[in-house]
Amino acid sequence: YVPRHDFEGTYSNKVIEYLGAGLPILTTLRVGAPADLLRSESIGLSYELGADGLTSVLSHVGTEGWETAGSRAADVFQARFHADSVYGDYCDLLEQLAH
Repeated sequence: YVPRHDFEGTYSNKVIEYLGAGLPILTTLRVGAPADLLRSESIGLSYELGADGLTSVLSHVGTEGWETAGSRAADVFQARFHADSVYGDYCDLLEQLAH
């Protein structure tokens, strides 16, 4: 993604799909919600837009750490983005608002 405010402020479908597949994320988004999630959960890396930035970040990715990040990505998906969690939290919010 080109680092833009609209991408930085939301989780794209791609991010959620990759997490659901247990894949760690590489993104050019260095600030905002997706970048914060990657850092806080150790489920991927951000890099500077362009071939040099991508080459640099890939040179620091080790297989073992990347597999661990993928496993954590699947856990984050289950806890935060799976329909059971999302709809349960949404129902709780609606009940709170109704009272």
